[in-house]
Amino acid sequence: MPYLFGYLFCFNDFFKHMINSNYTTALAAGLVSVLSIGTVMPSHAQNGPRDYQRTALAAMKEGKWQEALDAVDRCIRVYEPRIKMLGLDDGFGWFYYQKGVCLSQLKKYSEAVEAFKACYTKFPSARNQLVKMALFREGENYCRMGEFGKGAELLEKFLKEYRNDPVARNVNAGEVQGLLAQCYFRMDPPSFDKGLENLT
Repeated sequence: MPYLFGYLFCFNDFFKHMINSNYTTALAAGLVSVLSIGTVMPSHAQNGPRDYQRTALAAMKEGKWQEALDAVDRCIRVYEPRIKMLGLDDGFGWFYYQKGVCLSQLKKYSEAVEAFKACYTKFPSARNQLVKMALFREGENYCRMGEFGKGAELLEKFLKEYRNDPVARNVNAGEVQGLLAQCYFRMDPPSFDKGLENLT
């Protein structure tokens, strides 16, 4: 049992690694996912979301999370009410995903949860290449809020759905299971059996 307490003790360092390790995947996926936005828009509006995307990505790469958040928020406000009229598809979920990323980096975890949830539920088709990643991030941020039961539920769901997803399947499943184990160990009451299952 001492090794278990040591494992619990390193939770914060482990979680920090998990938070940072997959943002590169998210940025790379964003470059692909947003392409479908411009291709289906009328020519007079084609560069609108792409301009917001470029601004957001440039800010994110420099760690300017509030600036990136402002860009994706503006795009959501301007274009989401007209999605159907403009012929936009579920690739628009990219903006909600990156909104969640920015909010998480700004330590606004409850707002990040809502953004990732919107990405997953409002734009559920494969045209949203970040739809499964949004499920993972939602669970991850519930854990950051200390809501380990909800976090575990979503991470379990992610592990059942991610394998056929072209972006999410690149996530290290072992790391996700490690995070899931931490959730089981830290929930109230803890579920040590389920936690240990994810470490073997």
